[in-house]
Amino acid sequence: RMHAGLLLTTSDSASEPRRLLVEAKTLEQANFKSFEALVVRRERGVSAAVDFLRNPTSPDEWNVRFRLLLELGCPSQVLNEIAALPKDISERPQISWSHGISLLVLRKVEESLQVLSSALAKRPTSFELRKAAAQSRYCCGISTAFPSWAHLIWPVPPPWHFVKRDDRSREERAKAEKEFEGLASMASHNERPELRLWHLACLADEPDRQQEAEQLCQSMLREAPGCVPALVWSQERGFEVDRQPSIAALRERVDHHSANAEDIICL
Repeated sequence: RMHAGLLLTTSDSASEPRRLLVEAKTLEQANFKSFEALVVRRERGVSAAVDFLRNPTSPDEWNVRFRLLLELGCPSQVLNEIAALPKDISERPQISWSHGISLLVLRKVEESLQVLSSALAKRPTSFELRKAAAQSRYCCGISTAFPSWAHLIWPVPPPWHFVKRDDRSREERAKAEKEFEGLASMASHNERPELRLWHLACLADEPDRQQEAEQLCQSMLREAPGCVPALVWSQERGFEVDRQPSIAALRERVDHHSANAEDIICL
């Protein structure tokens, strides 16, 4: 089962994880349904995996189902199903993460922060909950009228007229900035760039911290010249950065046919 899980995260194959799952079932009489849903996702897509987990019977199965529903873009369905769960399941930290993120996507910021803060009080060292709560705090300071408000893969820079600057918003943004900075310092190599982007967003949305934001943006682009989100923030906020290495990095992706639409638009 562990081998199959590693293969799901490191390769695009579904046949070998399926073979290993079948083998695991012969070795142990255990409930493999939540893991099998992830194999089904790889084989037939997210909708098929959600259908496979239509009737969850354990907290782990509910957790996987909710994350699949979020991937499918169904936060309202997540909230409806959580509301019908027994309290001992609905208030588990992993379920609370899905609950909080669903509320956040639906622009219910205060409710999201309340759910995530409550879960974090029970599990204060949870990396995932800390990150989600910090995202909620950041979003407290952005008008929900901003079209890209719920873009949680990375924070799209809002024009200044969408940035809230009342005391409460600035206080929550400052807390989020400290949290993202702390999480980035302990994150893995793959996770760190995303957390630094959220850190950058917190700084770049404060009028009196533009120099700090510019320095962080410059540092990020020195490490990864082709980082499209950092380039977008530099363009929106007018940061001075050396664009030639970025142009070269993006052109290289185009030349090697590895560029996506964002790379080409940015170039």
